[in-house]
Amino acid sequence: MEEIIESINWSETSLKEGANLVVKEVLGADFDLLTAIENPKSEKSQQVFRVANQVMFDYMIDEDWEIIKSMQREIEEGDKNQQLRYKYIELGDFMIIARKVEPFRPRNLEERKKDWYVLGFCTYQDFPKLEEIYPRLKEELKDYQDSEWDLRLEVVGGLLKNRFLIDVETKKYWAEKGIRVETVGFDKEGGWRRKSQVVGKQMDELNKDVAKIKEKGGPTTLHEARLLKMKGQFNDNWLGQLNPYYGE
Repeated sequence: MEEIIESINWSETSLKEGANLVVKEVLGADFDLLTAIENPKSEKSQQVFRVANQVMFDYMIDEDWEIIKSMQREIEEGDKNQQLRYKYIELGDFMIIARKVEPFRPRNLEERKKDWYVLGFCTYQDFPKLEEIYPRLKEELKDYQDSEWDLRLEVVGGLLKNRFLIDVETKKYWAEKGIRVETVGFDKEGGWRRKSQVVGKQMDELNKDVAKIKEKGGPTTLHEARLLKMKGQFNDNWLGQLNPYYGE
């Protein structure tokens, strides 16, 4: 599968097209990403996601490498008194990338540990292995973290359409251990989305719905009343105390 992924010219191919190409090459012509997204619970769809998530995993690592190269060019063309340091750490199915810009001669060891941006990647299928590799992860990153231990972990496939597949309690658990779990995945059209993009889109849609409800004079269904409550705009200014949805 890696050879197929590496053969893709990403400058001419979208992630959706590339993922679907690899899915069909690896699993067969009757497997399809968009079909899997529409029917995500079938075993056939789960096979598709395992392959497609691996494609996105590789794609995102390559994207971060392009960022590093861009940062290096900026330094070479600008302040010659700074340097870009970076480190790739591969732990099983997890990839960790640490990077920072610093003066050529940091004053002491503790200073060298500060201000690293540490980014990790894994697929949703491999995320459960995090507990097992956590001690090794701490050891590998001891030179790239000070007392404020902080790692952002992108879980590829942890978002499907508008649904977050990792619950809040799991995210809180890892946040207490210094790992911020972020989710990225495929939307309903097969494009890739981050959590922040999905939340932003949902808020835009909510704002539009609330505006329409207010324009017509108030809610006429319980669902509309709840939408107003979500925005803190459900009151009796136009409804009156006897409205059947008041206080629901």
